Amino acid sequence: MKRIRVTTLFITIIFLILLTSSPILAVNPDEVTDTITILTINDFHARVEPFSTEYGEETGGMPLIAGYIDYFRKGRKDVVWTIAGDHFQGTPIDSLTRGKALIKLLNLDPPDVFCLGNHEFDYGKDTLLKRIEEANFPIICANIVYEDTEEYFTTPYIIKDIDGVKTLFIGVICENLKSIITKGNAKGLKVLPVKETVEKIAKKFVNDVDLTVVISHIGYAEDIKLARNLSKECGVDVIIGGHSHTILDEATIENGVIIVQAGSWGEFVGKLDLRINLKKNDIESFGWKLLPVIKNKDIRPNAEVKRLTDEFITTINAKLDKEIGRVIITSIMEDTKLESALGNFSCDVAVKKLDVDIAFQNRGGLRAWIAEDGIIKIKNIWETFPFDNYWVKFRINAKQLWTIIETNAKLTGEYLMIPYTLSYKFDSSKLPGNRVVGIWFKGKKVEPHDDVFFECATCSFIWGHAEECFGLTHEEIIKNGGFKEIRGISYRDIYIDYVKEKGTIYLSTEGRVIDVSINDIPFLFLNLESGIIFNKKTINIEGYTDRNCRISVNNKEEFYPDKEGKFSVPISLIQGENKIYIASVNPLGNRNERKLIIFLDSIPPKIEISSPEDNFYTNEEKVNIKGSVSDSLSGVDKLKVNGEEVAVKEHGEFEKEITLSEGENEIEIEAVDKAGNKTEETLTVYLDKTPPELYVNIPDKVYNKSFITITGNVKDDLSGIASVKINGEGVKAINEYGRFEYPSLPLSLGSNTVVIEVIDKAGNKLEKEFTIENIQKIILKLQIGNRVMLVNDTPLEIDVPPTIVEGRTLLPIRWVAEPLGAGVSWDGKEKKVTVSLGDVFIELWIGKSVAKVNGK
Repeated sequence: MKRIRVTTLFITIIFLILLTSSPILAVNPDEVTDTITILTINDFHARVEPFSTEYGEETGGMPLIAGYIDYFRKGRKDVVWTIAGDHFQGTPIDSLTRGKALIKLLNLDPPDVFCLGNHEFDYGKDTLLKRIEEANFPIICANIVYEDTEEYFTTPYIIKDIDGVKTLFIGVICENLKSIITKGNAKGLKVLPVKETVEKIAKKFVNDVDLTVVISHIGYAEDIKLARNLSKECGVDVIIGGHSHTILDEATIENGVIIVQAGSWGEFVGKLDLRINLKKNDIESFGWKLLPVIKNKDIRPNAEVKRLTDEFITTINAKLDKEIGRVIITSIMEDTKLESALGNFSCDVAVKKLDVDIAFQNRGGLRAWIAEDGIIKIKNIWETFPFDNYWVKFRINAKQLWTIIETNAKLTGEYLMIPYTLSYKFDSSKLPGNRVVGIWFKGKKVEPHDDVFFECATCSFIWGHAEECFGLTHEEIIKNGGFKEIRGISYRDIYIDYVKEKGTIYLSTEGRVIDVSINDIPFLFLNLESGIIFNKKTINIEGYTDRNCRISVNNKEEFYPDKEGKFSVPISLIQGENKIYIASVNPLGNRNERKLIIFLDSIPPKIEISSPEDNFYTNEEKVNIKGSVSDSLSGVDKLKVNGEEVAVKEHGEFEKEITLSEGENEIEIEAVDKAGNKTEETLTVYLDKTPPELYVNIPDKVYNKSFITITGNVKDDLSGIASVKINGEGVKAINEYGRFEYPSLPLSLGSNTVVIEVIDKAGNKLEKEFTIENIQKIILKLQIGNRVMLVNDTPLEIDVPPTIVEGRTLLPIRWVAEPLGAGVSWDGKEKKVTVSLGDVFIELWIGKSVAKVNGK
C-alpha cells in the first residue's frame, strides 16, 4: 500500500482521536473508506497471573488480556489481535511446561497473528516446532530459514481479509538472534537480513493488498532504522514492534511508516485504529492508544482462560509457592548500569556453592526481582533465573582475566556481573581495549603477567558465547586444564539451596566496578559480609583498599591501610544485631561505603529430649531418640547424636535411632548454633535382655481350702522388678529385697492353675505356671449292724452292715472305698479284693492276714 499522508489535518486527527473513545471521524461520503483495529501485545514473558504496578495497582494477566480482546472483538469483524514476540519465558508456568501452557491458553482465545521472538527459542528449535504445531493460530517469521535448504522455518507471512481490508502481515526477528539465545537452540537455521526480507515480500504483494503490516521483534531503535531504510515502492504502512519493551504513549512516524509498541508483561494492550481510503490506497487517519490492562465495569477476565490459568497456577503453586527465606537490602549506593545488588548475589552464590574463585553472570539472565515484599519463595527464584542453563567450570590465567574484564569494561550493551572476590576500575573515556585501570582479587592487585590461575564458573549461555562475553575462544580457555559441565546440579537450585540455608540474605551494591571517568571512588574489599554471626564480643574486620585512603568506622574512628592497602579494624559487638558502617575515603573526598549487619550470639542452643527419659530401661536393641533443638537468634547449625550428624526438621524436631549394647549406654547429644555456641546433653539408657528370677512356695495339694497364701522372692540385678502378677492381679506387698506375699488366692475344689508373671523395668517377662489340687474331706459314718451308712451326713444303704468279730471291728470294704473315690474289684479265682485310688492300689485275700500296697 502507498504511504500514509502526513498533513496538518492528519496531526489534528491524531490529537482528536487520542482525546475521544472512537477513532472514526467524518469523511467525504464520495470516498471509499474502511476502518480496522489492530490490538497488540509484545514481550509478555509468560506473565499469566496479574501483578502489581509500582503504584500498587493490579494489572495484566492472561485472563484479563483475553477479556480486553473479547470486548473489542464483540460484534465486530474489523478487529485483529497480534503478538509481537517473546510470549514465552519468564515464569515457572512456562519453564516447567516449556511453553506448552502458554499455547494452550492462547488457543482458548487465539490471536490472529503471532510473530516469533528470541525467547520462543529458549527450549530449542525442535520444541518450538512442537509448540507451532499445537497452536490454533498462525505463527510467522520471514527471516529464519534452514541453512541447507533455504526453506522457511515457519510461515513467513499471511494475508488476511479484515472486513474487506486485505492486509499483509510479515513477521521478522532480530538479526543477532543466534548471539542472544543459548548456543545450539537455533542449530541448522539461518537468520536473513530484516530489510531485504521485508522488501522482498512486501513488493511481491504491493499491488494485491490494501495494507502492509510488519510485526517485528527487533526493538524500537531497529524499527525506526528499518522504516527509514525501506523503499517507498514496498508499501509498508505499519510496524508493530517488540523486543525492546518500549512503552510508546504516542506512535512514531518514520518515513511515512507508523511504528508502535506496547511495553511488556501484558501491562498494556496496544490499540491501533486505522481509517483506510481503499480508492486512493491511503491511510487517511489513525489513532494509537495504550490501554492499561485493569478491571473495570465493562471489561472482565475471560472465564475459560481464567479457569485454565487457575488450573495451571494451582499445579505450579503446589510445587513452588513455598517461602524459603527473606531478603534485606543493605546498599548505601544505588544500583547502576555497571553493578546491581541482584547481579552481585547471582555471582556470590555461585562462588560459594560451586567452590570457585570467580563466577560470571550476564545481566540479561536475571529476569525479575528475587522477592515479593521481602519474602523469597521458590517461584521467585524461578522467575529470577528462568532459563534452563547449566553450570560450566573452567580455569583462566591472569592475562585472560584482564582480557575478560577489558571486554566488559563498557557502559552499553550486555556485560558481565562479578562476585565479591573481584573488583576492577576502568576508564570509559578511553578506547576499547585500553580501558582497564586495575583488577583486584580478594583485595590483592592482579597484573596481566602474574603467574596465577583462577577457578571460574559461568552459565551455559555465557559459555556458549564465550568469544562475545569473554573475548576468548574455548580453545584458549581449555588450554589451562579443560572445562567441566555441571549437569548434576540444577542451575537455579544452588540459589534455592543457598536461601534455604541462610534463611535471610543480605544484598547490596558495593562498588565492585568503578568507572573512574564518572566517579573515581576507592575500591574496597572486606573479609566479611552481612548476616555473619559471632559468639565473641570483639572482632577484627580486615580488608583492602587504595593505599592513599583512610578507613572510617561508623563515621567516628579512623584507620589507615598499610603500603599494600591492607587494614584491620577492631569492632566491639553487643548481643543481637549490630549495624556497622565502613567507608574508604580518598584524598579527593570520594568514598566507597558499606553497611554491614552482623550479629553477636553468645547464648548456646537449647536441647529438649522428649523420649526416652533419662535412665530408661529397655530390652530392645534399638531405641529412638526424639526431641527438639532451638536457638532464638542465630539458629541451629548442626546437631549430633553420638558424633553422627542428625537432620533437624523445620520446627527443630529431630529423631535418631541408636543401637544399644547390653547394660548401660550413655548417649551424647550435641547442638551447635550458627555462631559456634555449643550445648551438650547426656542421656543414659540401659539395655537389659535377661528376664527376672522367681522363687515361690506353693503346695501341690491342699484339702478343702477356699483361700491360700502364696509367698516368694523375685530378683533382677540390672533393671529391677517392675511388677509381679498372680493370675493377672498385681501383687502390692513386695519389699526392698524382693520378698512378696499374696495372702488370699481363692481356690476351687479340684485342680487349680496358678500363673505368676514377673516383669522387670526393661520389659523382660518371666511367667511360671503351677497346679494346686484342692481335695475335699469325705466323712463316713457306719454303725454296727446297721445297713444304712452316712456319707457326709447323706444316708446310703449298704448290703453288709459293720460287725465285731473277736473284738475287732470289720467294715464292708466296698462301701468304704467307693465313697472315698476308690475303685474296688473282686478276683473270684484268687479270692482277692483290689482297691485302687489314683496311683495307689491295695490287694487283700480272703483268709489271709497279709495285704499288699502297690505290690509290697
